[in-house]
Amino acid sequence: MTKPCSFIAAACRLPDALAHCRKGVAAIEFAFIAPVVIVLFFGVIEGSAALSASRKTLLASTTLADLVAQETQVKKSDLDDLFTGAKSIISDGTVNASFSTRTPTN
Repeated sequence: MTKPCSFIAAACRLPDALAHCRKGVAAIEFAFIAPVVIVLFFGVIEGSAALSASRKTLLASTTLADLVAQETQVKKSDLDDLFTGAKSIISDGTVNASFSTRTPTN
């Protein structure tokens, strides 16, 4: 059994020993930095995917508008063909795109 005074002396030396101990510093630093780096990594991945989807949508809409503007008269069958082309611009196998026509009402 340990003497009470040796236990108190060891407890008094503990903060001094912990202050000089450098074991595990890298693990603690990694624990602080890793979540930030992981969030940044996935943020960059998702941000680039969102930018790519935005650019594809913009390209499809401008192409569709340009093709419609070149026609003097547009029929429903022509629009179906144009929408098929717009789907092929947007689609790379992962995007589920659907288009519909709407007629303006007075």
